[in-house]
Amino acid sequence: MITRGKKLHEDLVYTYAGMILDISVRFKAGEKVPGCLVKTMIEMNDEENLDHVDMAILCSAFMIGGVETTAPIMQWFSAPLIPAYSDIQACSHPSVLGHLGEGTR
Repeated sequence: MITRGKKLHEDLVYTYAGMILDISVRFKAGEKVPGCLVKTMIEMNDEENLDHVDMAILCSAFMIGGVETTAPIMQWFSAPLIPAYSDIQACSHPSVLGHLGEGTR
């Protein structure tokens, strides 16, 4: 597991390193760079003291985190509500089964 974790870390840093370097070079050359996470990190680098690896990991965290943003929010919001209102659950259950089919449980 440690080997796989290290490989993932290396791949994430490698994947985002080129993007970060490209934007950094363009920004420092005075080229207009659209607002993005990398530009913000470059602008705040004096305050935050981020190194190249820090920026790559932050970019990957936002990318990975953005893959399934809607579904987890809905799950976390509805998870405590469903058991709390058993009368609503009982009412909606036949409707859900009607849409999904009887074999989905």
